[in-house]
Amino acid sequence: MPTPLFSTYRQGENRVSSSLLAVFERLGIDLVARLLGAALEQPELELVTYRAQAAAAGKKGVPDGEMRASFRFLFEVKTVAGALKGTAARGQLERHLKQLDGDGYATELVIALTPDAGPPSLISDIGDARLVWTSFEALAQAIDSLVADPAQPASEQQRLLLRELIALFNLDGLLASDDVAVVAAGHAYQMWREYGAYLCQANRTFRRVQHWGFYRNKRIEAELPKVLAHWPEVTFDADGAERWKSGTDTLEQHVGELIEAMLAGGVQKPGVMRSVYLLQLWDEPTITRREQPLPHPGKGAWTQHQRYANLQRLLQASTTNDL
Repeated sequence: MPTPLFSTYRQGENRVSSSLLAVFERLGIDLVARLLGAALEQPELELVTYRAQAAAAGKKGVPDGEMRASFRFLFEVKTVAGALKGTAARGQLERHLKQLDGDGYATELVIALTPDAGPPSLISDIGDARLVWTSFEALAQAIDSLVADPAQPASEQQRLLLRELIALFNLDGLLASDDVAVVAAGHAYQMWREYGAYLCQANRTFRRVQHWGFYRNKRIEAELPKVLAHWPEVTFDADGAERWKSGTDTLEQHVGELIEAMLAGGVQKPGVMRSVYLLQLWDEPTITRREQPLPHPGKGAWTQHQRYANLQRLLQASTTNDL
């Protein structure tokens, strides 16, 4: 019988963990593996393997195919930062580890999920490789990336469940105070500098943030403009431009001017629908900016879609590792 989607628990930790497992149950194992692999920074994490012509060494016969799953994950959820410390918490984690007996499981983990900004020292103090930690923020970042990627094999219903899970994390105050959306910006950075806007596919989901950032060429650009307004569906055609320009709101009038300019410049095709974020202009004296772009020293991209960060950390960081 499936876990009820709407938890009946009143206590915060039980409500969050029950809701988390209910969503995981409805996602399917492949999507759960993608999310946990990203949140735990183990992209190679594989929970189910599929093999055709699955011959076993030293065994007779070759089955046409094999589907194998052999793992056990125990979750310890804390909804208050700093709660995973002290004798009681250590005893709790050690008791969980003792339940990992290796009986038929190729992979066994105790996963500590907390709202802390960094790994609690208790994780390293215990020093067991089977004990791993991740944060609600890291899990939310993984969810955001999956939801934003049209190539991911997730249905609209599954994406909706994941958005609602993030809403629960926000409601319970489990996410960091990230107020900047940093988007992968191969061309978007130059478009913003020219037009003062960020465009993407209609109805693409972002968290509510106050500032925008642009990641490209292994760095986050120095400028962090304010978000002035957002419209999830804007059709780029001449009639629409006139309707926007005829309004009384100056920001809406600016959308009409933006449509005209982009159509005239061949940046957008007539009839296309886009989500439009109006941002501070590049040369406004009040724009928030770093002295230099923020480098990303990691091997892979810091984001391929969007990530979220705290404005003050972005301004003070030396590299993306400080975020």
